[in-house]
Amino acid sequence: MAMQVRESGPPLADGDLIDLEQRLGIELPPDYRAFLLSHNGGVPRPEWFRLPVRDEWLAMRRSVGRMRGLGQSYLNASMVKQWKAWHRIIRFPGVGTGPDGADFERAFHDRPPGLPEGVAVIAEVGSFQINGWLCIDVSGGPGHGRVLYWPDVTPGLGVVAAAPVAPSFGALTEALRPLGDPPPEWLSLVEDGDLDALRRWVERNGRRLREKDKWEWTALDHAVFEERWEIAAFLMEKRNATPEMVFYDALVDGRFPTARGMLHFGVNAEFLEPALARKADEFWADLGLVRAFVDAGANVDHVDNDASPGNTPLHFAADVGAVEAVRLLLDRGADPTVKNDEGLLPRDLAARAGCAEAAALLDQAAAARPAPPDTAAEVQEVDLHKVTITDALPGLGEDALKALEQRLGTRLPGEYRAFLKRFNGGTPRPARFGFKGDDGEGETICEVTRFLSVGGVATALGETVDLETVREELADWGIPKRLLPIASAADEFFGGLLCISLRGKDRGRIVYYPQNDSTDSSTYRVVKSLSGFFALLSKSKRKTPAWVVAIEEGKLGALQEWLDEGGTLNTRHRGRTPLELAVQKGRTEVVRWLIARGIKAEDAFQTAMESGQDAIMLELLGAAEVRKLVPKNVLGVFFFAPGVWRNAELMRQFVALGVDLNAAGGPGLTPLMLAAQHASADVVRFLLAHGARAGQWSPQGEMALHRAACAAPRAEMVEKIGILIDAGQGLHDPAPHSALPDHLL
Repeated sequence: MAMQVRESGPPLADGDLIDLEQRLGIELPPDYRAFLLSHNGGVPRPEWFRLPVRDEWLAMRRSVGRMRGLGQSYLNASMVKQWKAWHRIIRFPGVGTGPDGADFERAFHDRPPGLPEGVAVIAEVGSFQINGWLCIDVSGGPGHGRVLYWPDVTPGLGVVAAAPVAPSFGALTEALRPLGDPPPEWLSLVEDGDLDALRRWVERNGRRLREKDKWEWTALDHAVFEERWEIAAFLMEKRNATPEMVFYDALVDGRFPTARGMLHFGVNAEFLEPALARKADEFWADLGLVRAFVDAGANVDHVDNDASPGNTPLHFAADVGAVEAVRLLLDRGADPTVKNDEGLLPRDLAARAGCAEAAALLDQAAAARPAPPDTAAEVQEVDLHKVTITDALPGLGEDALKALEQRLGTRLPGEYRAFLKRFNGGTPRPARFGFKGDDGEGETICEVTRFLSVGGVATALGETVDLETVREELADWGIPKRLLPIASAADEFFGGLLCISLRGKDRGRIVYYPQNDSTDSSTYRVVKSLSGFFALLSKSKRKTPAWVVAIEEGKLGALQEWLDEGGTLNTRHRGRTPLELAVQKGRTEVVRWLIARGIKAEDAFQTAMESGQDAIMLELLGAAEVRKLVPKNVLGVFFFAPGVWRNAELMRQFVALGVDLNAAGGPGLTPLMLAAQHASADVVRFLLAHGARAGQWSPQGEMALHRAACAAPRAEMVEKIGILIDAGQGLHDPAPHSALPDHLL
């Protein structure tokens, strides 16, 4: 369909565009130049387009790579569906249209945050879910003339991405569509409230129940919007969905009317608690929506980890300059004196956003707020609820506690102080607990490995148990600064940390932080207090088998007794055999005992390799039959095993066996890239000295230098970056064309 344009700017001559190109230092693509000469901007008809983005490119948390310097980009779950929505071109800017119009030159200078050089804004874009801009490549390079979409998202909150729209401006105009297509059959049935007819349609078309219209709305979205509650209840039943599930999904996708509608059915308090952790302008502009959430039980002081650095609802509202929303939250008791993990108050974000009215309102509220309660008055006792603690160091005295608090820069919650006075670290029994995710689906079962100690040293298994060391190592990772790690835990994946909140209304709350991604700050609420956590442990009804306890505690005598009483080495507990459990727990002496009783050393090594247990692998490499089995690409498989990379002797053994130091693993990361993030500086030097190539790029557009930037502690990170720069890696080296995925070229 041919594009028509109305409300165009004044006619242009070719000389006008030549002058424009010289002023801006750009080269206009021929088809876009022709458009400006014939129309000089304007409002197009038809005006709708859809992003032609491949589903696998939109996968959650997948790296988008580098598009002509657009940088490393990540999409989160809340963006996946939004990117597939229809988008509407509001207006193409013209040239010389003056201060009151949409002007190309002004748009070029007042560019969106993060938009790279060599790309110009050619249209403002609106959609039902997220706005943005259409841009065109004017660099004169290989991508010259292609059209990109740049979303309007808040800078610094972890979501910055660009999407390819069309290879040229002409291709874009040919792809525009009107909104005149016939609506889905179910839409009229929902709008008319014809439940009987809708039932018949569902019987014929059950698999199309999640079908969406051009606004990306389902039948359920429309039923809620039209307040057809009987139809909404019917559709939820057919989708096996609870109000909480629909509420959560709607919030994540930005379908706020649907989320609000679920309040009609009643939403569990744990889902309402974080409901105000929203950064979308349109959310805070809808006072009725915000008020409905607060009235239903949303926490006005909830501290968010997932989309921000510890922001409260006041931070979110202030950041977008939503004065009336700020006023509403303050009226409902929100605390304006809470700082986020970057040390910023809500008024700081309001000032940064240029909203003096909101900043003044917050200053006034903070001045009128009573002084916070004295944390020294907190309860100084902890109830263990019959949980026993073994292998603990002597408890801390008051002087030692005060010295710790001075080093941490905060007073510890009363219950945790009481615990440290009695037990400095240790292992609890029982140790199993569970929690549900934010979507309420399923339950993750975890087991406390050990409480961290103050002044503790590494155990015989190589596990770091010192509280301050663990906190320092995680300082540059995703763990929020207001949380203090107090225990290590095992889960169904890679394990994590039990943490206690140090400030705010959540002070004293126990949360779980899974250590699986240095870019992920997600935490999961477990229980409101340390005493409550021990009560949770005490309620564990599953009895741990004797052989499991014997392996976990390294008691070979008890293990032999179990075997003598009829136990077998192929038995399983929670899917794990004695060998797998011994390896995962790092019990080298138990693995040795199992091999002496018939377990093959080769099987033990394979299990240790899969679990990343460096000490066990090093011991087993003494067997000739094991050395023959070491694959050439062995170093490419240790993605989540920092202990392997820090074991210098194990690295030397692998190199002596002739492993390939440049073989990339599954996600395209070479041994040097993984070592740059996890290993010591000496190991990085060792690998470079023995043939590791410094100039390799991953499919995500990374080299070892990028991974080193994720390393901790900071001093070691700086040393490794220096080593890699000396080896030839440049701070500003662009990714080669061959390092990018095909669909981004």
